[in-house]
Amino acid sequence: MNQMETAARAAPDEGDDSRLAELVAGWLPLLTAFVGVATCVSVITGHTAGVFILSLSHAFGWSRTELSLGAMIGGIITAIASPIVGQLVDRYGPRPVAATSIVGAAASFLVMAQFVHTLPGYLLTVATISVIGAGATVVSYIALINLWFVRARGLAIGIVMAGTGVTAIVMPPLMIPYVLGAGWQAGYRVLAVIMLLTLPLILIGAGRPSSERRAAANAQGMLWGPTLTQAQREGRFWRQGAAFFLMAASLGGLFVHFVPMLSDEGFGAATLASVTSLFGVAVLAGRLIAGYLLDRCFAPRLAVLFICFAMVGVVTLHWPMLPLIYVAAALVGLAFGTELDIAGYMTARYFGTRAYGAIYGWQYGMFIAGAIVSPLLYGVIHDRAGSYQPALLASLVLLAPAIPLFLSLGRYSQEGEA
Repeated sequence: MNQMETAARAAPDEGDDSRLAELVAGWLPLLTAFVGVATCVSVITGHTAGVFILSLSHAFGWSRTELSLGAMIGGIITAIASPIVGQLVDRYGPRPVAATSIVGAAASFLVMAQFVHTLPGYLLTVATISVIGAGATVVSYIALINLWFVRARGLAIGIVMAGTGVTAIVMPPLMIPYVLGAGWQAGYRVLAVIMLLTLPLILIGAGRPSSERRAAANAQGMLWGPTLTQAQREGRFWRQGAAFFLMAASLGGLFVHFVPMLSDEGFGAATLASVTSLFGVAVLAGRLIAGYLLDRCFAPRLAVLFICFAMVGVVTLHWPMLPLIYVAAALVGLAFGTELDIAGYMTARYFGTRAYGAIYGWQYGMFIAGAIVSPLLYGVIHDRAGSYQPALLASLVLLAPAIPLFLSLGRYSQEGEA
């Protein structure tokens, strides 16, 4: 009995040692993916969307519904492109796909700053950025992590996705006063420079593992799972995608309209910056907490827990006063900081790593499809009702059915158990 207890206590330590060894061996791709996610097109535009909505609306008189069309168009393109990007990553690797997109997206941001003066021109440029920048998104960088990590996959994904939290902390206090002072054109130039600065690291650190390492991975059964077509025949594939669609549909619009929502309530630039920075801290905390727990807890139940946090935060926003908006930002930020971490991890545990890029590309695309609807929904409701309160209620209605969908997924696939 004592020997059994000793072995049981030793196993977690051995697991922790193997996870640490993986993190040390894969530090360069881990750092590369972290920086890539922190500065990818969807993240840097998402965490600055609110201030650009305010600035462009003031400059041209465009309504929030019209500006939300940009987010919708970008989302549609990203949703369509993500499965294609996943297949390209499976075939060519993350490095060429991400590097090409970085250069193209940076050039498109400069075009936006220099030449856009009409709503059709703005929407066309947003579409161009979304097409060209599709390869420099979470799909490429999470695929990179799954090439390098197995035992520490959840923690590695959490660390990488924490890049969005760092961006959420740093960008609002820098970009809100800068864009409001220097103008939206200067803001887009800054986004272009940020992306180009990441290019050398992507070229160095986004490579595949060596042929020896890949051969060892095959020998150990680390590369396993169905093809994309086989995965799509499983109901679990679509239930998982539907759950993440609902999470995105409920929280995406709240994220994009968070700054305008608080601005409508009379909060000034300093308060907006502090609340959005707290949101970023919560996103960062959510990424790291989820990453740590994913290697130790059942992912669908973890997703349900964070959905409950989000629902409490949304309810709190119905009373937009100073103490409560900080609570709401923290709770919604925690949930917003976990959805793609959990999606990336669950995809590997349920569907394996053999066709991971293509399968995760579809899952990410379904998530983005939800994010397409949400900002436009928030904008239309605001413009018609003169308030965001009905939109907050819609967020609660969309979040609720995600809970039974997650709980219906069942056990991980046997081959994927670490």
